[in-house]
Amino acid sequence: MIRRTAGLAALLLLASCGKETEGLAERASPVIAGIETSAWPSIGALVLDDYGYFENFCSGTLIASRWVLTAAHCLDGTYPASQVSFYTGPDVHNPSSQYTFSAQRYYIHSRWDTDLMINDIGLVYLAESASPTPMTYNRNNIAGSTGDPITWVGYGVNWVNPNNPNDQRGSGLKRYGTSYMGAVALTWVDYEASGGQMTCFGDSGGATLMDVGGQERLVGINSGVSDSYCTGVGVSTRVDAYSDWIQDIMQNGSSPTNCDITGGTCRNNACYPLQDGVYQCLPTQGIPQGQPCEPSIVESLACEDGSLCLDLDPAEGGSGQICYPLCLVDQHCGAGERCLTPVLHGLSVGACVDRLTTCEITGGDCGTGQACHPVDEHEAYCYASNGAGEGTSCNPNVSPGEAPLPCADGLGCIRISGANGRCAAYCETAADCPDGFDCIMLSSWHGFCNCTDRDEDGYCEGADCDDGDEHVHPGAEEICGDGVDNDCDQLTDEGCTCTDLDGDGYCADEDCDDRNRQNHPGATERCGDGVDNDCDQLTDEGCSSCTDRDGDGYCAESGDCDDRNSTVSPAADERCFDGIDNDCDDLTDEDCGSGDCAQDSDCDDDNPCSRDWCEASFCFHEDEPDGMLCGEGMACQIGECFPWGDPQAGGCQVASRRGRDGASGSLVLLPLAVTCILRRRRKLLALPDRRG
Repeated sequence: MIRRTAGLAALLLLASCGKETEGLAERASPVIAGIETSAWPSIGALVLDDYGYFENFCSGTLIASRWVLTAAHCLDGTYPASQVSFYTGPDVHNPSSQYTFSAQRYYIHSRWDTDLMINDIGLVYLAESASPTPMTYNRNNIAGSTGDPITWVGYGVNWVNPNNPNDQRGSGLKRYGTSYMGAVALTWVDYEASGGQMTCFGDSGGATLMDVGGQERLVGINSGVSDSYCTGVGVSTRVDAYSDWIQDIMQNGSSPTNCDITGGTCRNNACYPLQDGVYQCLPTQGIPQGQPCEPSIVESLACEDGSLCLDLDPAEGGSGQICYPLCLVDQHCGAGERCLTPVLHGLSVGACVDRLTTCEITGGDCGTGQACHPVDEHEAYCYASNGAGEGTSCNPNVSPGEAPLPCADGLGCIRISGANGRCAAYCETAADCPDGFDCIMLSSWHGFCNCTDRDEDGYCEGADCDDGDEHVHPGAEEICGDGVDNDCDQLTDEGCTCTDLDGDGYCADEDCDDRNRQNHPGATERCGDGVDNDCDQLTDEGCSSCTDRDGDGYCAESGDCDDRNSTVSPAADERCFDGIDNDCDDLTDEDCGSGDCAQDSDCDDDNPCSRDWCEASFCFHEDEPDGMLCGEGMACQIGECFPWGDPQAGGCQVASRRGRDGASGSLVLLPLAVTCILRRRRKLLALPDRRG
């Protein structure tokens, strides 16, 4: 048997002939359990009519006085037209000349594929006009007709031996059967057996009829079935999908191999690219260009001839999901448009979209209120921009063309995390960046300028007055009493009004222990240490039993992983390369990457009360013993140098801009940081800021 595929069913062609004709068993088909009829005079049989031999092998439908529509496989490699007639009588075995019309020429669709069994449609041109009134073939889009009643008509066999599918009987009588429309695809439809009725061998080329707009029309050409017993699924070539081809053949005797992808050659349908350079007219809803559409092409195309429903990104000049004009080159598009290619995977077909202004990524080409933005691996275009300057916080998730870009021309919003970004200068090479900056590549042709930022505070080495301290940078809060220019404005402790010896952000007049930064109003009460940590005049309130052998304020029962070592607790800093889980997080030496020193002198922090050394490329700083002389009349205390006997020499002297009771204005708690413990510094990549 000759098999074809349509949807998921492997189909058997319906062409055949009666058992009297040897060699034609694969070229005939009838309606199983069909009902004999003499109706539908325009539907007839294709018969071998030669030297007194008269036997049907396929069916067909008269659609014009000299034109019969049938299946391509009925004409391909069968018999020459000179030996074939079109017979419209009810019984081929009792022929009459009044029902017999000689064939003169065949026309088979140029893309009929015997392997894939697609474009199974053909026309027979008769040597004379036939007398029956032609059947109206359907030109209207039948998408959405699933479930509608249909009728088949043909001259195929009416019985197949259930034990031997080659034993077929009943061919040659006109019969009909009924069912309901199944799946509707772009070029074919299918249906299931109903009431035991199904097209079968000999019905190929016959009619599938359906009511369209109140008129019975030819909507399908019987093509194949899914099994040798004709009890499963049948398939018909969809007539409206080929209405342009039918008209071309009947009017001109030929049809263009390809339709024009830009429109104008399809009368009822729309040109669609099946593969590169292969275009065919297919059914369409006819939605005008520029209108909203749904891109599904299961049953029908959406847009009018010369256009296609696509969802194109505004960043490429698109306008979302609408019908776009199709093109191959820019010349196919209108003024102010370009041909965007490809728009279909693997095909050279494009769509006409707005022509965007190409630009240099480093800036200078775009107009006022615009900024250059990269679109793909090779191009950048000008889009509307809010014009934010370098270093400004921005949202990196803004899509160009849908909303204004946040950054000015020459800048891009570089993502830090999630919706957090910062405007940074675009570059193509390091030569586009200032001294001390590198061009960090984002693609093969563009990147952004970035600088050294060892403390990862977001400020470059040139603008940061202390690039080793993340709490010191332009715009930082000034920490009172630490003697440091925290905000890099060349002033120290400006605006300070109170004493905060331990640097915990609370003034001495309200801090119940201003020499211990772990004790202050709002601090967490540490069970078992016997101290009023939160300055509420209560000790260990809310605590259950707690064992704290090392007196570090953390209980052995609730998180202290080494209660015999006061330097180990959940609040401790991880000390690199000591092999100990200092902060009780089940990790050892985490975040210890490559360091930034080669010798001890690289780690000198100019503090006489700090011992500085380089180990494994890391800088380490350790407080000298309390009481060690650090200058004339000066002594070390907790890692800081104080005048001998100074009452402040019990901690790190700091203050805060926290108002006292009765002071004007509200109380503002400012973040403070004075490092009096072992610490290390790292050199990490950060976003640039060239302010200051």
